[in-house]
Amino acid sequence: MPLPVDSPARREARAGIKKIAKAIKDLGVDELDLQQLKSLNIRVDFLSLDEVSPHRATFFAPCPVDQLPDFNDDTVSHPYNGIDDDPKPDSVFYCPGFHRPLDRSIGINIHLDSYIQSCRYSRYFTGREFPWTSKPVAFYPFTGLYRHSKPEHGCFCLTDLEDPAYPHVKAIVFNNIALQAESTLLYGELLPALRIMLTQLRRSQFANQTVSPVLFISLLGLKARIMEFYFSNGTLVVRHTKMFDFTHGNDEAFKTLAQWYLGDAIGDTVNGV
Repeated sequence: MPLPVDSPARREARAGIKKIAKAIKDLGVDELDLQQLKSLNIRVDFLSLDEVSPHRATFFAPCPVDQLPDFNDDTVSHPYNGIDDDPKPDSVFYCPGFHRPLDRSIGINIHLDSYIQSCRYSRYFTGREFPWTSKPVAFYPFTGLYRHSKPEHGCFCLTDLEDPAYPHVKAIVFNNIALQAESTLLYGELLPALRIMLTQLRRSQFANQTVSPVLFISLLGLKARIMEFYFSNGTLVVRHTKMFDFTHGNDEAFKTLAQWYLGDAIGDTVNGV
């Protein structure tokens, strides 16, 4: 069988992604403002979760919210109430050292993962094979997703579609940073996304694809946002939602995050946008 032909558009996309990734590393900062992002050829747009909005996601769609199960003792391991569940100073369990953004993100991820696993067996998916993979992060071909020096960043879970027509990847990621400005993007969001995109465009099974979209649920302490990344015409496009606040729990937001983690892959990844 002849080897798949690597198109000029595909090679150009890889070169552009590598150039931006190198520029971000050379900049040597953990938080990038809009001016810095623009200088790196990164376009930042608002992401609306409304499917009829002109700001809707280009390559990802949510699963119907009315088809997901409600929050109850059967669908989540325990309620999540944010800081309201923190041990008080007079408690033997009180330890302010466990209130870092990373610790908060771990708590949110445990609750979100519990609900996502329940959703996989909901009536929406009953009778059809669930398409998104579920395996340990180390079993995927992506590298460079973690940093163990401060401020740490990494990936709680990944999922993809084992189909050459769909190079899409989703992940739940974390950064040990309490982000102040919503317009700021993080090194620990941008570099992992670029590395995933580049890996997908190097794989022979995606030889016909020129776009490798990535969707992140980015956990930032007691906040979270949904982010869509794709490379188009020499520019990295990053679209993100407003922050979801979990300071006192937020069942509705957990459900929204699950919608997007479980939803479909869409869009033209052969010709791009």
